[in-house]
This record gives sequence, structure tokens and C-alpha cells, in this order.
Amino acid sequence: MTDKILTRRQILGTTSVAFLGGFAGCSEVLKDINATAPESGSSGDTKSQPTREPPALSGPTATSESTADSEPTDDSEPTDDSEPTDDSEPTDDSGSTPAESWTQPETPHQPTEDKLDGRIDGVDIINTQQASGGSGYADFDLRVGANTWLEDVDPEPEPDGNPYFAVEINGTLVARTDVVPFREQGSFEIPVEQGALEQFDPGTLEIRILLLDIDKQTDDLYGEWTGTVEYQPA
Repeated sequence: MTDKILTRRQILGTTSVAFLGGFAGCSEVLKDINATAPESGSSGDTKSQPTREPPALSGPTATSESTADSEPTDDSEPTDDSEPTDDSEPTDDSGSTPAESWTQPETPHQPTEDKLDGRIDGVDIINTQQASGGSGYADFDLRVGANTWLEDVDPEPEPDGNPYFAVEINGTLVARTDVVPFREQGSFEIPVEQGALEQFDPGTLEIRILLLDIDKQTDDLYGEWTGTVEYQPA
């Protein structure tokens, strides 16, 4: 009986030793596994695959169009159809100076009412340009000495006059001044434009200077002077 009990105890001891040895071996294996296992950097993945870049393509990319089929980018209009930019007038190589433009002045209200009383004292030919081809003037102006004091010469409500001068050459009106101030012994210059003279032939020109007062229906004539001048175009 005692031998049987010892035998069981021996069996149990032997079994326990074997079991403990096996358990110790399993523990060593687990330690080795834990020591060699990679640290977990992500949830659930045990292997990280390296990211591969797509191989470089030597040809055009998938999103770019082939340059051979591209449309031309130059949409500009051809320059041959542009308008010429030179708007300058043709030059005159003859050496002559073109005539000044001239517009005939407004004619006095006709018929004029004669109220002559010797108001023009005299006339001088001024600003003369001597003709190169002979005697006479190619250009000139006029200076008139006159009494232009026209106070209380018209009925109410505007009794004072509005004096001005007009110039005729060979019966053609060539100059007219604006209203001049009141002067008992005034001196007034009247320019004669070159374009006005060029309508006349060379020779003696008859000049007539009128002192008038502007009225609504007929202008009043207060002074008159006539004279001549020799004209020779340049």
C-alpha cells in the first residue's frame, strides 16, 4: 500500500516537473516572440508595404494634349488690312505759301439810313508789305481816326448807339469790326485779311470805309471815307 502511494506521489512529482518545464519553455518562446515582434505604429497592420512611385514616362502625360494636334494660339488679325496711319496733308514743294482762309463778314442791315456828319477824320495805310515785283503793296491794314461818340442817337429804351466800321474794296465788303467804344477823337485799327485781297487783280484798289450804328432793321451811316491803294500780289 505504501509503495503504491509513493509511486503515485512519484508520478505526480514527475508530472509536475514536466509540466512546469513545459510551461517554462512556453514562457521563453513568448518572450522571444515579444522581443522580435515589430512595434505597432498603426492599427491592425502587421506589415507595411513600401510606397512605389509610378515610373516616369518619357512621352507626354495622360492629361496633356499632343503638341502635334494642338490648335494655333495666334488669333490676331493680319496687319495687312490695317488702315494707314498717315493722315497728314500732302506738302507743297513749290515754295509758295497757301492762301489764308477768309469768310466774308456779315453785311450791314440794308438799306442804311444816311446820317452823315463828317465823323471820320482820316485814314492811314499801315502794316504794309511791299510787293517784290514792283510798286504797290502785297498786304496792308487800315487805321481810322473818327468820332464814335453816339450817345442819345436812338429812341428809347436803348438811346445810345452801337458804332462799328465796315470796309469795302472795289464795292465788295472785305472787313467789319465789332462794336467799338465811344471816342470823340479815337484811333481804330482795322485788319484786312490776306485772303480778302487775293480775290482782286493787281492794280489800283478803291477803298471805302463806313462808320455805322447797328439798328434792328436798318443800320445808320454816320461817317464815310474813300481812297485808293496800289495792290500787287507777292
